[in-house]
Amino acid sequence: MQIEMLIKDSEFTQVTLANRLGQSVDAEVLCHREGEIDLVVIRSPDQVSARRLAKNAEHFARQLLALCKSTTERLQIVEWREAEEQATLWRWHFSWVGQCPVTAKAAPVKAGHHKLINGILSSLTIAAA
Repeated sequence: MQIEMLIKDSEFTQVTLANRLGQSVDAEVLCHREGEIDLVVIRSPDQVSARRLAKNAEHFARQLLALCKSTTERLQIVEWREAEEQATLWRWHFSWVGQCPVTAKAAPVKAGHHKLINGILSSLTIAAA
């Protein structure tokens, strides 16, 4: 699948990604550039979306790399999981071979570990209110 659009910087944009079966999947994505990183936040509004992301993380990462015009060294992908109680952040770690992610693991972002990520989430939460 050829990706022709770019994500608008620092605001959520509706994009269509291809899953591992080649099917179209709609997603909300934010790309924020700061310093030496390109932070990509992908919103998972429910458990179905979170499972879909987990099953297709490598395929989505490669497409997000192109959408944000980033490099494997700069790209950091964070999933924003929305829940009834509160939103949680999960950072995706990838092992890359060239431009292809070969393994993916997600770990929760702990408070205080990523001030930039937490700051962006706070500003998005305030803006949405």
